[in-house]
Amino acid sequence: VPVLAHPNGWWRITAQRLLVERGDRSVAPALRQLARSSADDRARLHALWTLDGLGEADVPTVQRALADSSAQVRAAAIRIAEPWLAQASHAMQERVLALASDRAPVVRRQLSASLGELVLPARDAALIKVIAASGDDPVVADLVVTALAGREIAFLDALLASRPLVAERIEPVMRSLAAAVLASRDVPSVQRLVALVGQSSRPRWQRLALLGNGRAQAAPSFGAAEGQPTGRRGGGIVVSLPAEPRELIATMASSDTVLRAQATRFADALTWPGRTARRPQPRSLTPDEQARFAAGEKQYLGTCAGCHQAGGTGLAGVAKPLVGSPWVLGPPVRLIRIVLHGKEGEMLMPPVGASLSNEQLASVLTYVRRSWGNDASPVSPTDVRESRGATAGRSKPWTEAELMKVNR
Repeated sequence: VPVLAHPNGWWRITAQRLLVERGDRSVAPALRQLARSSADDRARLHALWTLDGLGEADVPTVQRALADSSAQVRAAAIRIAEPWLAQASHAMQERVLALASDRAPVVRRQLSASLGELVLPARDAALIKVIAASGDDPVVADLVVTALAGREIAFLDALLASRPLVAERIEPVMRSLAAAVLASRDVPSVQRLVALVGQSSRPRWQRLALLGNGRAQAAPSFGAAEGQPTGRRGGGIVVSLPAEPRELIATMASSDTVLRAQATRFADALTWPGRTARRPQPRSLTPDEQARFAAGEKQYLGTCAGCHQAGGTGLAGVAKPLVGSPWVLGPPVRLIRIVLHGKEGEMLMPPVGASLSNEQLASVLTYVRRSWGNDASPVSPTDVRESRGATAGRSKPWTEAELMKVNR
């Protein structure tokens, strides 16, 4: 146990591993003492996780850790408290929810991830409280949506009914919720979303957010260089509505040019009686491209799926979705550069292309651009070779501004 406070990280990690592997619970009192009194944040953190690994985490120790001076310890305590959050009306819930206004992003983000363990209706109320404090954090916005599991439209209604509604906090969450509703292809949910968009009495910023483009973050048109419709959502997702969405059609004729443009782009993902999908059908892959696609699937599952998930849906707080991503659907040269050298900004990406051959990189990007409803053009090894040569010597990730200047 004392080695959990060693100044060398290898010693601390090895001590924690051995304690958990041995399963000797007699060390629990010493661990609680270390978690309570050590002056070293790292030692308190190791002690806390070792208690959890041994099944000896107790309410008093975890509650004390929730008030620890270290943000990392507070975040760990929230994660360890999840079994108690799943118990209706447990006293731990109030202590955890008190951290909704914590100053440390790591704490607020872990709270957003853990609140999915709460039972209804306490879960919705807690999530709304978190949004009111941290909804302007895009990671929090995505994590909130992951806690809803098919209840996105019901939660959206509850969120819009809450007060006060602060645009800067609500917009990112509304955009994430709207995207999730559309991606679900659930017709009643999409119809309700369309009805909300079409309410002329609703504040303009809310309607724009529901259309996927609030005032705080304009969505760029990435597809124009390839002759694709710009502003499309859901990577070619088309939801067939049973009736003409009059509210949306009225919005598409609005005198507000921004609202009209966003509604028109939103409608590209929908069809209804008398209207066909407005997106062009992608050309069929050649035999060589089809072989590349098949190889890319294996490459993706072995290299990329751990973060972006097998279905391209992303992992909240870790990796953004690839389904419908404008960076995936845009000019291939941008996507190639992102994978080769990494990307800064909202959709962070580490550089991974150096370990892949031109053929491998072309294969995995072809797979990503033609899977899960994505319908962009395939990528060739020649494309990759040219981009690799043109950016040789690059040693830092690309910024979004730099990438937007590149079209071919």
